[in-house]
Amino acid sequence: MKEQVTLGQMKIFLAVGETRTYTEAAAALGVPISQVSRAISSIEALSRLRLVGRTDGVVKLTATGHAYLASCRRVLTAVQDSSDVLLSHRSDVEGTLRVGVPPVFARSVLIPLLPQLKRRHPKLRMEFLLYNSGWDRLPAAEHDLLIKIKTPNEASRETRVHLKPFPPIRQGLFAAPAYLAKCGQIDALESLATHQCIGYSPHAELNVWEGHLRGKRIRVDPAFDLIVSDAEMQLAMAQRGLGVALLPLWLAHSSVVSEILVRVLPEFEGVPILFNVLHSGKSRLAAKERAFLAFLDNIVSSPADPRVQGQAPEDFFVLKS
Repeated sequence: MKEQVTLGQMKIFLAVGETRTYTEAAAALGVPISQVSRAISSIEALSRLRLVGRTDGVVKLTATGHAYLASCRRVLTAVQDSSDVLLSHRSDVEGTLRVGVPPVFARSVLIPLLPQLKRRHPKLRMEFLLYNSGWDRLPAAEHDLLIKIKTPNEASRETRVHLKPFPPIRQGLFAAPAYLAKCGQIDALESLATHQCIGYSPHAELNVWEGHLRGKRIRVDPAFDLIVSDAEMQLAMAQRGLGVALLPLWLAHSSVVSEILVRVLPEFEGVPILFNVLHSGKSRLAAKERAFLAFLDNIVSSPADPRVQGQAPEDFFVLKS
């Protein structure tokens, strides 16, 4: 090829290959869909090869497209690594750190800690890329780090990009007193079948209530009247008397104290929520990524964690003894 594919075009191809749609790739990169389409067309024209096909808006890579996707990932990783080598020789942590994160973690942990983080690393620029669904996703082209629920799947690429787990988050069942007065008290897990329940996710594997009751592992599969993929919205629904919700103990704590919610079947404790950090698959962490993770390591699930609210951290998190 006389002309060369640019790094910008490679970045667009990588985003398309990872998201499998032009629309999501454009949104992830913050560019018009027309720019994404032109970049793919240019790469195919320059190479005189068919790399992608589109069916009902979904991108399917050809065999050559898959090979080129892997090559783009290697090239862009090498370019980023080269920049990181230069930055690693500077004493200041700087640059833009892009973190994919569920909204509740951003609002409850990251935003309250931002002033402290910025004082420590004033040249670090943060981009929080919020998402509510797709818990099985891997870090995409726009992520340096991805904070996600669930333990990485041992049979997938996740094991190669898994960095660290955060201490698991304890859960319990909660409802408003007004709801219980109207619909009846809950004295056994089996009685949940006759109650309105608020689910967390349309994904079936995340919408099963599992936990321990008197030393026994219990699984409950209620018929959910409401489903919303945001724990704070679940809390709001429960506060308004719309049903029973399985909530993180830290999130329901302030509500319990003010008697807006009460804990249902307090002897039942849900399986703790697992939060993990994944990275983009680069061979080593950049200085900005190391600094961000070190900052969180010293705070998450400690007395300084904004979610602890002056209580004992072990009330809300499963801590190693």
